[in-house]
Amino acid sequence: MVGSTCTGNGAARADFILRRARQARDHPDLAPYVTDVAKAVNAAARDGDVLVEGTQGTLLSLAFSSEYPYTTSDNCTAAAAMDDVGLNWQLVSDVVMVVKALPTRAGEGPLPFELCEQEILRRGVAEYGVVTGRPRRKAARLDWSLLEYATMLNGPTKIALTFCDHADPHMRAARSAADVTAPVRALIDRVEDVTGAPVTLLDTGPRLSDMIDLASGDVA
Repeated sequence: MVGSTCTGNGAARADFILRRARQARDHPDLAPYVTDVAKAVNAAARDGDVLVEGTQGTLLSLAFSSEYPYTTSDNCTAAAAMDDVGLNWQLVSDVVMVVKALPTRAGEGPLPFELCEQEILRRGVAEYGVVTGRPRRKAARLDWSLLEYATMLNGPTKIALTFCDHADPHMRAARSAADVTAPVRALIDRVEDVTGAPVTLLDTGPRLSDMIDLASGDVA
């Protein structure tokens, strides 16, 4: 399998599509944990807030990437995330698109503006895959045409800009809107211009508290 993480996800999806996979409901010992997810999530969304999180990156989508076969085994869009849990689109009020200040990629496939390994280490911006532990390849900057395409596919209402400290080390662990540096402010302006959506969250470090909520002006 191309760039497989060797976790069995692709094989399991193939079995599911071929209608030969066993499901949780087929195991009596799992009965206490089985429910109608679509019914539950729609009921919860009507009465309050529900957060549905997608995985990986939009341009790894099986059906929408020009880089096939260097893709994952499903689509990675806002619509796909809603479909995965059976959420009625009419109950969706916001689509938050996560944008990495310096895009990354694990495994094979193209990566525009890719940095060499030595430059990644020199800058101190190395990343490693959560599942495989493999070093992530890293780009020097965003590809604006690809961001525009991802915006078309997802229709974001808000943007969360992550790894701002990799774009500018002076943003490391910043937690106030007043701490946003000129380079990151320029990046925010360009992202907003390309996506047509406001950047409302900034990630500035590895800790959960390393976050700036620009919508409120307060520490997240």
